[in-house]
Amino acid sequence: MRCFHVKLPAHLVNRGKGKTVALPVEGKDYPVKIDQHGKASLRTRDWREATARLAEAWAQFAAFRDAMQRGTQRLPPNDDPDDRPSGGMFRDSMTSSNPAQC
Repeated sequence: MRCFHVKLPAHLVNRGKGKTVALPVEGKDYPVKIDQHGKASLRTRDWREATARLAEAWAQFAAFRDAMQRGTQRLPPNDDPDDRPSGGMFRDSMTSSNPAQC
């Protein structure tokens, strides 16, 4: 079996340790727990198929790694509460003619 092995950069080890990333293999997402290293089976012995699956898994891991590097992102402030998804629903439920209907 061919495997996907990765090592987290040193500056991300503390932030990424214990996290789980879902890697696509055979059209399914398989959870892989990350420590300093991450390892997952590509579930094939064929080199060509393994190369294709490795590209998919690497792209997903690279997105995970980039998100860890960026850290948490603040959402922009929203001045009008009715523009928020829940604000309009709350307002509509309060002005409903039937109080039991939410």
